[in-house]
Amino acid sequence: MDSGDRAWLFDELSRLSQADFERLLIAVAMPRMNRAGSSAKVGEQVSALLEWADSGVGPGLSAIQDDLDKLKNGSFPPTFDFSGYLEFILRQDSRYQDVRDLYTETDVLILLEAETVERRASEDASRSPEITQQKVERFPVLEGLQKYALGEKRQHLLLAGRPGSGKSTTLKQLLLVVAEVALEQPGIIPVYVQLKDDRPVIELILAEFRRAKVRISAEQLEDWLLEDRLLLLLDGVNEIPSDQQRRNLQAFREDNPTTPMIFTTRDLAVGGDLGIQKRLDMRPLTEPQMREFVNKYLTQRGLPNQADTLLRQLKDRLQEVAETPLLLKMFCDVLDPATGQIPQSKGDLFRLFDAKYDQFKGLVAVSDDFRRFKSELLQHLAFSMLQGDPANPTEVWLTIDRNRAERLIETYLIGRVEAPGQRAKEWLEDLLEHYLLQVATDPRELEFHHQLFQEYYAAEYLLRLLPDLSNDQLKRNYLNLLKWTEPIALMLALVDEEAQALRVVKLAMDDMDLMLGARLAGEVQPSLREQTVQWIADLEIHQSLKIELLGKTASEETIPYLEIYVKDKNNEYVAQSAAFKIVKPYTDKAVSSLLRNLEELLRNSDLTVNVNSIIIALGKTGSQKATAKLLELVNHPNLSISTQAIIAISKINPNQAKPILIEKLGNPDFDSYTYTYLAFEAGRLGLGEAIPALISAYVDKRADYCKEEIGFALNMIIEKSSDAISYL
Repeated sequence: MDSGDRAWLFDELSRLSQADFERLLIAVAMPRMNRAGSSAKVGEQVSALLEWADSGVGPGLSAIQDDLDKLKNGSFPPTFDFSGYLEFILRQDSRYQDVRDLYTETDVLILLEAETVERRASEDASRSPEITQQKVERFPVLEGLQKYALGEKRQHLLLAGRPGSGKSTTLKQLLLVVAEVALEQPGIIPVYVQLKDDRPVIELILAEFRRAKVRISAEQLEDWLLEDRLLLLLDGVNEIPSDQQRRNLQAFREDNPTTPMIFTTRDLAVGGDLGIQKRLDMRPLTEPQMREFVNKYLTQRGLPNQADTLLRQLKDRLQEVAETPLLLKMFCDVLDPATGQIPQSKGDLFRLFDAKYDQFKGLVAVSDDFRRFKSELLQHLAFSMLQGDPANPTEVWLTIDRNRAERLIETYLIGRVEAPGQRAKEWLEDLLEHYLLQVATDPRELEFHHQLFQEYYAAEYLLRLLPDLSNDQLKRNYLNLLKWTEPIALMLALVDEEAQALRVVKLAMDDMDLMLGARLAGEVQPSLREQTVQWIADLEIHQSLKIELLGKTASEETIPYLEIYVKDKNNEYVAQSAAFKIVKPYTDKAVSSLLRNLEELLRNSDLTVNVNSIIIALGKTGSQKATAKLLELVNHPNLSISTQAIIAISKINPNQAKPILIEKLGNPDFDSYTYTYLAFEAGRLGLGEAIPALISAYVDKRADYCKEEIGFALNMIIEKSSDAISYL
């Protein structure tokens, strides 16, 4: 094809509608990585197609012309009609109803660079605003997922977070958002897949279309994967039932590098990261997000005036157990409208939720006999599923065959009720209809509504076994297996016999793993925590490890011990680490401790690093109580301290920090090293008003590395700020 024919082809392609042009790209199987991107101009998209077609890997320009002719004369094969599948997701699939009604968006932290900023030899330690500074950006979670999974530089993403932090809910909400767009105009098609099913990924994807009564073939699915037509939302890497299936999933991911995929996991120790480079971490709900969720849910329950009562109780000591949407929803469910009282621990929360389930669900159809046994049946099923196959003690059943579940219930009921076989059939159906079991993706399999419920009921069963378990049995069968960590932690909050609770913690700490022991030390009832924390404080180990262990307890009882390290004059890492651990969990007592120590350290000019450590930690708390003191430090003569104060304020109250940042970024006297931190913070906030000052600084005579940082900040602002163009 000569240059004239190529020019003619360019003109013809440029006249196509966007939908027809997209059909052509799909037909010729042009890889997504070679395309110009949907935001590119028409000419750029056409040029990219022709360059790829005429390259060594493309089909040639003649093939493009042949397909164009077919498109024009109507012989082009029709594109697949996804409307039935999308309509089913949006209008009929009951799995997404609560998501649509109650979704409250939280944030994610995205590690943009994993490098440490090292101080230059000529820099004084006091001039380094932070000892180890990583570029971390906070996004509303849906914005972050769409930016990195569906942007021009598409990447596979790993969304990590605590149990109940909203990972699954977020994937489902993204499914609905993308499905709404795809229904209006041709585009990428989202598919939600639960990985705890033991079938191959391809079968799970096919099953999602089958659920919507849409027939597709495996060959058709393969074509869509090659064409990057699907957005795969793969939920629960940590729930994959076998090592072989985990390897198969990793191979699937590697075989489809340009297909957009988002994976979730609750624990990187289970299942790993599948080699995924980009990781997003779910953040705890902030106070405004908690308030939004509680207001929505209690209004739906007919209790709109109880939101303040609940949030007042969750403000301080209980915030660590209410910072995830699932637990917060449960607190709303068990709230006593008459007294406004709520449980005092996570274990008590689950126990009360179980006890009051019939009441707040309004269940009257089940028999009294069933009500008497339903908790025991759930406990027996959960424990048996968590034990799994004795031949593979590290694996866990997150789904169970319906017949196997029925046999387990029947076995449990023998000697307890008449006609146990008939009762097992009836009561399993009642559990599915009214309680916390549901049909899994595979209709032959059953599962708990959430893995946390399975772990709670297993914890109750284990609690009954505890007095009869020897130390060796505890260590070998439970403390030694990662799958039992959460149930044991829940169990410890419910143990009334002090000696038994202390025995479990002591065995873990002395004979198993110090980190496990520290985690469990913080899970015992409040009356025992002073003793278990003292055990950690008395350990003769390196101070850095001791700080890690104290932080692992997430307990207020560690504050007096950590305060000693916050004032360490000889080791800046120790001081920083201790300050960060004091606010895990964030409580009023922790913030008061940091403010008290900040006042003391500010009187010593040689302890700038210690001061900065506390300021950074205060920023992490999000506490308005800290703002007044931080505002006092904005104009501190030590640039390092003033810079960290501004950054901390921006994390607590961005609107309060914006005018301060604009003023400081316009100051030509700031040194380059300090300026980069403020520039990055302006970029993180998408502060369009800072653009003129940043451009001025960029053209100023600053170090090359500073120019690079300013350019990075400008790019972030342009991406985030819809009115950034007006400042340019």
